[in-house]
Amino acid sequence: MNHNPTFMKRTYATVFYACLLALVLVACAPANIEIDVAESFSYEGPQVTRITVKGSFGNINVTEDPGTMVTFEGIIKGKSSKEGYAFEHTLSTDGHLEITMITPNNANTRNLQATMDLTVSPGIALNAQNSSGNVVVEDFFGSRYDINVSSGNITLRRIGALEVTLKASSGNIRLEEVQGVETTFDITATSGNINLQDLEGRVDVLATSGNISANNVGGNLSIQNTSGNISFNGGQGTFDAEANSGAINLDNFTLMGSSNFRVSSGSINLDLNNPETDLAFDLSANSGSVRVGGQSQGKSFQGGSGPVSVNARASSGNITVSF
Repeated sequence: MNHNPTFMKRTYATVFYACLLALVLVACAPANIEIDVAESFSYEGPQVTRITVKGSFGNINVTEDPGTMVTFEGIIKGKSSKEGYAFEHTLSTDGHLEITMITPNNANTRNLQATMDLTVSPGIALNAQNSSGNVVVEDFFGSRYDINVSSGNITLRRIGALEVTLKASSGNIRLEEVQGVETTFDITATSGNINLQDLEGRVDVLATSGNISANNVGGNLSIQNTSGNISFNGGQGTFDAEANSGAINLDNFTLMGSSNFRVSSGSINLDLNNPETDLAFDLSANSGSVRVGGQSQGKSFQGGSGPVSVNARASSGNITVSF
């Protein structure tokens, strides 16, 4: 064997580039195989207590069945570089229905379209996971929702549940018209906007990059945003809100208990429905100004003796409170 260093370096380089070329050829393989997969099945509702649905690409759509059935229809169509696409489903003895989209390794899916449509009976727990595509749940009253999307949007409308957990790595989250006042919400978006409307409960929201907006949302609210604004219009509840780079805006909101607001770089604007006599203030703007009820207070203000304390800190930005 030739142990010459120069020879060995050239050999390793040749092997490396050969492997790299092979990977490129696989990734760019022509999508010339016609794919046409259609799968459907159904179960009686009482047989199913919880559902886990896993998608690779395409959209997952869930609605409630007016009767007692659980039905599924899955479609994969288009052209790909490989065969082997399918839908698998199993139902365990404890009522756990698992539905999985099967995708061949290293397949070119750019020219494929896929949908997974579920109709489910009320009261079922839903776990939906999607790698690339949207998840939409409408008109379904389940016991729990746990939805995780890597690249795509999450939308829930006209639902009811005791627990709602939503996570989107890259995509928007929209949650509207949730029935119940004791629901627990755990919502996380890494890169994307979060929009909430007409819901109440214990609401924990965490956004890394994107805006958080809400209309008519109330309860015990814990809202954090690393880069983006926090905006709430209407509603009532207690607040613990923090924005690293962005503003905190409350419009026409009623504070039901002591609340905290913190901003590193941005403003805090609180338009409150509370009578001023119900509030006690501890406000400080390190690099900015404080205004309360239209009056300038300099860089800080402590005052009021009401039962609801309003604590606000802005490192770089103004604080404005109006009634």
